[in-house]
Amino acid sequence: MLFSNIGTVGNCCIVDYNCEFSVKNVIIFKPKTMRDTAYLYYWMTSSTMQEIFGAQTNGASQQFVGLTFMRRYKLLAPKDDILEAFVDKVLPIVEQKRLLHQKNLNLAAQRDMLLQRLMSGKLEV
Repeated sequence: MLFSNIGTVGNCCIVDYNCEFSVKNVIIFKPKTMRDTAYLYYWMTSSTMQEIFGAQTNGASQQFVGLTFMRRYKLLAPKDDILEAFVDKVLPIVEQKRLLHQKNLNLAAQRDMLLQRLMSGKLEV
């Protein structure tokens, strides 16, 4: 999971594939399971945490949340049965968001290809 700690503080995204990152202004969280990832994602994007991040930001030109704060913050975790019930509800949402993101990328690629063909005259309207 990637967490923006400078500029757009508090923005998160789940990366569910292996890739190399060149990271600056981002904190990488590596939960061991998808269950933990889903819980962490929804906790970090909650209004409560967004308010906490807002209160912790520093910086004159760009707001940021420091690594020291993030390392010292204690995350409350529910009992396993409550966590499982939560994850049963949110994993379909996480999966739907992932699928919609993939479809959006595909549609953007198709749009770009069609625009290129339109502009070159290979395709008429």
